[in-house]
Amino acid sequence: IISKEDAFCHECEKWTDLTLEIIRGEPDFAQDTRDAVEDLCSKSSVSNCREVLNGYADIMLDWISKMDGKTFCKLMALCPMDAKSLQSNSVEAILCPECKMV
Repeated sequence: IISKEDAFCHECEKWTDLTLEIIRGEPDFAQDTRDAVEDLCSKSSVSNCREVLNGYADIMLDWISKMDGKTFCKLMALCPMDAKSLQSNSVEAILCPECKMV
């Protein structure tokens, strides 16, 4: 018998993996992301908009390339986190610079 928590965790992992697979399979995803940054920044008065948003885009694209459903669902507290994962640097590596200071 599978508990509700285990079933929910499994569904989270399955759908996250599927979503990541679709995103990774989209050949224009990275370029579309860059185009969106350019579009947003062309309408912005923020002087370093492109630099900041392209930096976040780099982090996001790298995160997507390395993420899996199991890790994501644990990070979102939708699956149990084991003690080894809590000590891992992988969580800190995906956080934005401002998030690391909290």
